[in-house]
Amino acid sequence: MSRDVCFGRFLGLPANDQRVFKKGVAMNLLPLRLKVLFLLAVCLIAVSALAQNSGSIQGTVTDSQGAVIPDASVQAIDSDKGAVVRNGTTSADGLFVLQPLQPGKYTIKVDAKGMKGLERTGIVLDNRQNLSLGELRVSVGSTTESVTVEAQTPLVETATGDHSDVIDSKLVTETSLNGRDFQSLVRTLPGVVSNDSNDFRLAFNNTNAFHVNGLRGSDNNFFLDGAVNTDVGANDGQYTQLSMDAIGEFKIQSNNFAAEYGRNPGVLLAVNTKAGTKQFHGTLYEFHREDAFDASPPFSKGVKNYIRFNQYGGNLGGPIPLPHYKNKLFFFFNYEGTRGIQPGNAQFNSQNIAGLGRGYELPNPAILNVTPAGLDLTALYTGVCDPVARTNCAGLTNFNNGQVFVPGSTHYTGGQLDSGTPICGTAASPCNIIPTSLLSSQAGAFANYFSKGYQANAVPDPSTVNPATGLATKFFNPFNERYNFKKHQEVARIDWNINAKTNFFFRWVDDSQQEQYHNLFDFADYQSRECDLPHHHE
Repeated sequence: MSRDVCFGRFLGLPANDQRVFKKGVAMNLLPLRLKVLFLLAVCLIAVSALAQNSGSIQGTVTDSQGAVIPDASVQAIDSDKGAVVRNGTTSADGLFVLQPLQPGKYTIKVDAKGMKGLERTGIVLDNRQNLSLGELRVSVGSTTESVTVEAQTPLVETATGDHSDVIDSKLVTETSLNGRDFQSLVRTLPGVVSNDSNDFRLAFNNTNAFHVNGLRGSDNNFFLDGAVNTDVGANDGQYTQLSMDAIGEFKIQSNNFAAEYGRNPGVLLAVNTKAGTKQFHGTLYEFHREDAFDASPPFSKGVKNYIRFNQYGGNLGGPIPLPHYKNKLFFFFNYEGTRGIQPGNAQFNSQNIAGLGRGYELPNPAILNVTPAGLDLTALYTGVCDPVARTNCAGLTNFNNGQVFVPGSTHYTGGQLDSGTPICGTAASPCNIIPTSLLSSQAGAFANYFSKGYQANAVPDPSTVNPATGLATKFFNPFNERYNFKKHQEVARIDWNINAKTNFFFRWVDDSQQEQYHNLFDFADYQSRECDLPHHHE
């Protein structure tokens, strides 16, 4: 049998189709080969993500007298999806381990010959948790009978020595948070100190908003669905910060880390996205805040701080209604938009006005004024306006303080470039007005904008005021800086429970942000966009 025919049988092709592997006609199967290569690539990539945010449930099955029961069937049923996601049998010692399991709520079902069935419900498995149920005791009876036991008390993890705290989806979505930042909930945990001066923050994706057990905020490690979410290039932010309504739960671990979490010495904060369930669920929301709804601060004389915050969005999740895929395919989608303006106090200082290298005494900083004739700098000139363009090497060597000269102009005497003084050879600007022909349109627009915006609120620096004249050489301009923030985020997730041994989920996040500081010049505009396409296979 030829190698080509063997491969055809391996792919399950009919005998009459195996001839396509013969030399010279193999290109007819190119689409099929591409599909095979794609599936192999997906499997290889999935190995790196295997069980990164998964946990396990283990225990021992015994009878009412405490004797272990081998070969008992044990199933893990996802309570939200109604699907069996893992099954196994007990060992000779009655032990079982069901892994890997995604975080969620489970029912453990035990069946053994000659014993009543046992169902342990309400079991909550957290992110990366190895949960031990201890002894599961079954009693003698018919296999058609079953006993249901609900887990009412939190189970203690005894498989590892990790010290961690978990905040579930209900607490995340139902807690009123100023700014709707889920990281604010971290402050409720022991050993956590926040370094925010203001509870209302518009700065998302940061990693150093809190310190745990005295460690630096920049040492914190962030994970999203088992994948590293810390910006490993800059080490000062997250690739993406999920909307509160897209979070299934998050877990913060403060010590006794496993080796794979040793990149940074700080805490581990692992976030899981929400998944669809066997029932459809959806939400629409909008949160709005502005200074019109706020009371005036004490001693403010009725002046309120300008603030705008608007966050809106919605989500939908549930089963994907396809034939033969009941309790197998689930989806979840969340969109959120954020618009915010936050005020801040700032001050612009002028040092040696107009950058002339000397402190000129000026009655006001209105030194930049573009007219149809050109850039008017008469405020710098202390002499009488002279409309004639003269040079300091043509008989006039003593110019009044503040004279402006035309850059690049030259003067020759006897065919030689004059060099009698440091500025010899340059022509004086008539009346200190630089013609528009020598100005760029951008420079003129900036000069006008600067003059109007700066002159309005400029205050002389008292330390630079000349007592004799009352004039200053330095001014400052206090202004209200506004920080504008815009964000769009879409989160999509698909879960596929292929069978009790194979599960798959795909999660997609598109995070677009724009930050702009409105200040004296309104120049800064920062944009960023993150697109995350991880998947997980078990």
